[in-house]
Amino acid sequence: MTVYAIAQIRIHDRATYDRYAARFMAVLRPYGGRLLAADESPLVVEGDWAADKLVLIAFDDQAAFEAWATSPDYVEISRDRLAATTGTVILASGIAGSERRRPTDPWGVRTMEIRDATEADLPGILAIYNDAVLNTTAIWNETPVDLDNRLAWWRGRRAQDYPVLVAAEDGDIVGYASFGDWRAFDGYRHTVEHSIYLAPGAQALGVGRKLMEPLIDRARALGKHVMVAGIEAGNEVSIRFHERLGFVVVGHLREVGIKYGRWLDLAFLQLML
Repeated sequence: MTVYAIAQIRIHDRATYDRYAARFMAVLRPYGGRLLAADESPLVVEGDWAADKLVLIAFDDQAAFEAWATSPDYVEISRDRLAATTGTVILASGIAGSERRRPTDPWGVRTMEIRDATEADLPGILAIYNDAVLNTTAIWNETPVDLDNRLAWWRGRRAQDYPVLVAAEDGDIVGYASFGDWRAFDGYRHTVEHSIYLAPGAQALGVGRKLMEPLIDRARALGKHVMVAGIEAGNEVSIRFHERLGFVVVGHLREVGIKYGRWLDLAFLQLML
């Protein structure tokens, strides 16, 4: 059942709170959290209002909320929130039967399709890519790209006969996955590195597995021997997801990247095909 985290907070250190807020979405989205409201001037209809901000977040269930609230990434950034604010946080359960339909639910109105990407899908891919650039540590770039960039990338994959798969939900692109050469030397020609990105709100709905399973099959069909995943080492959700697909952790590189003003570790996983 959907649960809602509701926070009423007083902010007494704006700079520290803004530092927390800048990293918040990148930590929330891997757990399927959906920010529904973040209002510093709500309309008071009845009674008194003494807080500076109202925050409303939805999670698929209490387990998802607890996984997020106790995750190393959130525990780390929440130190700034606790230092900068006071207030109240409650967790409320939704009304039974009101949960949103899953894309994979055969009784839902919307339907999910996994297929090869076409040029018409590139605006949807671009939106997902740039969201990951701006709001997550899934991509270690800091500058959004334009449609020409994604067009060149897609054409490059097609020229190598490498797939770009999309998850389309009634025409909307809610995720995509692909792979490319791991390293540009002949000896690595049987090894590929993949990427998978989902639209905000599409995590924890089974979309990732529906993209990855055919992607792995396509790599096998091309005679590939190993698929590599490079994942920000603090992203436990992604690491656990890959392990459920058969990937194993084979390496950990310390502080090889930087984003949001902090050093990032890189975990390497591999799947023998």
